[in-house]
Amino acid sequence: MEECKQELYKEEHYGGVLVQVGEHSGIPIKQAKEKIHAALVAEQRGGVLYEPSRRAETRAAQPVIVARLQGQWFLNYGGADAKAKAMALLDGMEYLPSQHKGPQKGALEWVQRRPCARRRGIGTPLPQDPAWLVEPLSDSTIYQIYYPLVHFLNDGSIAAADLTEEFLDWVYLAPAGSPPPPPTAGSPAAGSHPATFETVRRT
Repeated sequence: MEECKQELYKEEHYGGVLVQVGEHSGIPIKQAKEKIHAALVAEQRGGVLYEPSRRAETRAAQPVIVARLQGQWFLNYGGADAKAKAMALLDGMEYLPSQHKGPQKGALEWVQRRPCARRRGIGTPLPQDPAWLVEPLSDSTIYQIYYPLVHFLNDGSIAAADLTEEFLDWVYLAPAGSPPPPPTAGSPAAGSHPATFETVRRT
């Protein structure tokens, strides 16, 4: 019965259309939810309710307490530019089996911000704020970018402050031959710039 209910909810969300709902009539439910929510917030008649999509349990089957922490760090997947790039990449992919491509597109449209750090336990300190630890559930997103650079941080070749958006874009996205950005003030790479940054990028 639970599987039937979830299947019905999915069909309703992606295929349903509102009828006899004033100005929202004829709009797909997915779009209507966003429009109605925006209207209620604008009229100060509604807000945002955070709830998990399913009952959260640990691998030991213990309940998980979900809390929004003051000063929490998030990865923002909701920006227009990020979504446009993700959709362009998705359009160019061949999925096997092909039916999995539709749900992936739905997930990309739906996802917004996700917490990426925590305050207790063991783990890798977040470079931008060492009081926080990289959330293990975010490692597939963060660590693929961080790991190729971490040994340069550990051996003192560069500083955490050098890991700016401009620097990461240059390392991973800029065309070959593009000049590197300048190191931050006090960076150990300052005396050997641009050679040290070029070594980081080649690695």
